[in-house]
Amino acid sequence: MNTDYDKKILICEKLGAKKFQKFVLNFDYIKWKIIKRLLPNYVKIADGFIDKQKNKYIKKAKNQNEIDMILKKCTYQKMLLRKEYNKGENINYHIASKPSEFMIYLNWNKSVHKRGLVLDAIAIPTFIALGIIGFPAGIPLALLTGIDSLKNFQCVNIQNYNIYRLKRIENKLKKKEATKEKIEMEKYYDAYEVIYNTLDEKKDIVSIDEILNNVNSKEQLIQLKKLIENEKKQRENKNYQGGKIKCI
Repeated sequence: MNTDYDKKILICEKLGAKKFQKFVLNFDYIKWKIIKRLLPNYVKIADGFIDKQKNKYIKKAKNQNEIDMILKKCTYQKMLLRKEYNKGENINYHIASKPSEFMIYLNWNKSVHKRGLVLDAIAIPTFIALGIIGFPAGIPLALLTGIDSLKNFQCVNIQNYNIYRLKRIENKLKKKEATKEKIEMEKYYDAYEVIYNTLDEKKDIVSIDEILNNVNSKEQLIQLKKLIENEKKQRENKNYQGGKIKCI
């Protein structure tokens, strides 16, 4: 047991990490329920936004290599979007099948809220000063920004909390992840080959029909079916749920 990380985890808990994380996960659950009920075209709308950003960056690209990187990044964003939508989980708060990837999401989300704290630190005294010199909305805006800063602080705190929990068992998770990847690659090699080849051809999100069109053998078709069934089973029986790290 890593006592240094244990101490850091305890500090985060004393600052409210456990309680706030429970609130965030419950909010996340309700949020996706509302989105799926009120915005059935959510994925299509989000895809449009990603495509708009993609076209904007492509216009500024200096060479084909930069264009290819932009296309890959946008395809990855669309894949994550569908993963979040299908699972009804924000990827920044639920451990993915690859804990090493989850660490990237944690650090990214933490950086977003740290920037928010900096902006809040600038905005609060500004609004207070405006209130003092007679601007009527100054003090209310300062109070609202203060509430936002508390939210940003707690979001940074729970991301630190999860980062420390992951780092405490990092070696164990890396070994487990490597073993799982090796087993899955051996088990579904032909299926993955079809999927990767299809993605490489289109350089965008692909449909099941497009993947099936690239199937060249019975073995590939059988493995694809098993891979889809396995993914469905994992969604129904999550190893990682509610932000809890399962130590194996």
